[in-house]
Amino acid sequence: AIFPQLLALFANTTTLAYGPCIHMFHILVFSHCLVLVASEHASLSISSSGTFESPLAARVINGRAARRERDRERQVMNVANCPLPVSSCPQGEQPVVYLTFDDGPTDDALKHAQLLHRLGVNATYFWVQWAVEEFVKKYTAEPLKQILALGHEVGTHTWWHEDLTTVGEDKIWHEACDAKAKLAQTLNHTISLFRAPYGAMPSSASRCNILQCLSNTTYYRWDIDSLDWDRARTPDASSMVNRIHGQVSPDPRGSIILMHEGKNPNADGVGHLQEVVAAIKQRCGDKCVYQSLKHQAACSSSSSASTLMRAQSFQAKHK
Repeated sequence: AIFPQLLALFANTTTLAYGPCIHMFHILVFSHCLVLVASEHASLSISSSGTFESPLAARVINGRAARRERDRERQVMNVANCPLPVSSCPQGEQPVVYLTFDDGPTDDALKHAQLLHRLGVNATYFWVQWAVEEFVKKYTAEPLKQILALGHEVGTHTWWHEDLTTVGEDKIWHEACDAKAKLAQTLNHTISLFRAPYGAMPSSASRCNILQCLSNTTYYRWDIDSLDWDRARTPDASSMVNRIHGQVSPDPRGSIILMHEGKNPNADGVGHLQEVVAAIKQRCGDKCVYQSLKHQAACSSSSSASTLMRAQSFQAKHK
């Protein structure tokens, strides 16, 4: 039925008014179309769904399917290679809360840690290496080692606080791997905790392969953001305290609270730490335990095991 339609179309669109050259061009184009249509028409087959398919259509469909499969494989590989974040860390039925502080150490780092210790809080600090280098130049590494001795824990927060999703691959190594190694050397301490700036991790396979230097490191995010870094939304300590108080459960199960060291002195300075801890205690009373993220086996084991589970789940959903 298609041939009479093509002939009619050709008759309507080629007239003597076009001139000999254009007329010849139409004949050539029309002849080529007839060859293609005849070839496809001769090889049409009926698919299992009852529709007509041709080898050309099958090649297109198969090509798209192959591309989708390659994309799935790449995504699964990325999931398997990239560190997965831990946003909370339950410890059975224990009402535990984790206070974490990014972007230090500041000049008040030891005073900050000592006050938390007196308040019965073991905290976790995620330090940027450039600030560590500056601190050591001023005060040596001893005060930083004292912070560890108080029962707190330290993780790496990269070197320059670069967004790992936007920097080049060569810089990722410096930001994550060099920073971790240098911090371990400075503190004479094994670094097993990592937090990406902005909580942003890359997803490409090549970038994830670079981050294999973090294979023995647990990647922690958070489930409560104090927003102390945002001076517009957190102009003072009371606004930050109210925000934390509103998000902490009366029976917390491993909430990780994100704060910073001296990023906003009006809210997160050393003088306001007691208000923060008091607000949390008001929610859960004396039953709350304030731990660092050091050696939290439940978090670490679930994180490493979930890598394979997540990859397998992704595969199963996209078959």
